[in-house]
Amino acid sequence: MSMRPVPGPDGDWSVEIGKGPAAFRRDGFVSSAEAQLWAEAASTALKKSTIRIGHKRISGTGAEALRRWAIDQGTLPASEGGTHQAPVNRLAPLMADPASALPLFALEPEDLVGLRVRRLEALGELCGMLVEQAALAVAIDDLREFYLPDLDNPFHRPAKDGVFILEAACCAQVLSEAQRRDADLGRAVALILTTGLSPDVLLASHAHESEGRLSWEGGEVAWPAGLHWPRETDRPVPSHWTLQTLQDAVLRIGVEGLTLTSLWLTGLYTALQDGRHLDEALSLAGIHRQVAA
Repeated sequence: MSMRPVPGPDGDWSVEIGKGPAAFRRDGFVSSAEAQLWAEAASTALKKSTIRIGHKRISGTGAEALRRWAIDQGTLPASEGGTHQAPVNRLAPLMADPASALPLFALEPEDLVGLRVRRLEALGELCGMLVEQAALAVAIDDLREFYLPDLDNPFHRPAKDGVFILEAACCAQVLSEAQRRDADLGRAVALILTTGLSPDVLLASHAHESEGRLSWEGGEVAWPAGLHWPRETDRPVPSHWTLQTLQDAVLRIGVEGLTLTSLWLTGLYTALQDGRHLDEALSLAGIHRQVAA
């Protein structure tokens, strides 16, 4: 196996492991020694990430996890509210990113931060990038469940950009504290976590108690069972609230590392885990869904 620490143009070091399509790399090491240490750890991670399927050995990577998950999703036709675009095609750029080529046991939160920076630049908007991240997180969980039970999903570990997925116990803590502080905030947090609705869409949505649903331009979801309805209004949160109001309120909940973005990513992840299609997640994000010709 080829492991080659090489100097970069900016005085840093890079490592490339393997050759051909199966090769993967990481950049930004401050020294050759640091690069070599990572190379040795990555080599071990590669062995731990290898999946045996029959007589075949396959490297368990984010790209492999995404490919399997996307194929299982299938194409949602326009008659069922979909785009008629195959998820495996929509997610192809994400699968082609260098971070998706890393063995899953070598994939760290810092790799996900770099991935998000690149995908945000390519897509030009946060919503689509977070839907992709939720899909990758769910795909990793699926692969882990069947083939890599000892793997810890790196999405559950705090990252420098404040984007991560809350564990179930943390979600319960956040919900409890939000409700204790303010009924409107508690309702907003519960709706984001249980539906995957983006904060922007939530602020523009309307509650229909007689029909048991929450709607917005371009979509609707069932109102979560057991969640209190807003009083004397059809708005799920106060009409004067802005995105900044909601962001500030979430920060005041006081849970370490919690941001509105991490809260919403957790909601998207939960929605996809619960069987939502990728096209439906795009609708929850408020993204206009063009139907493929």
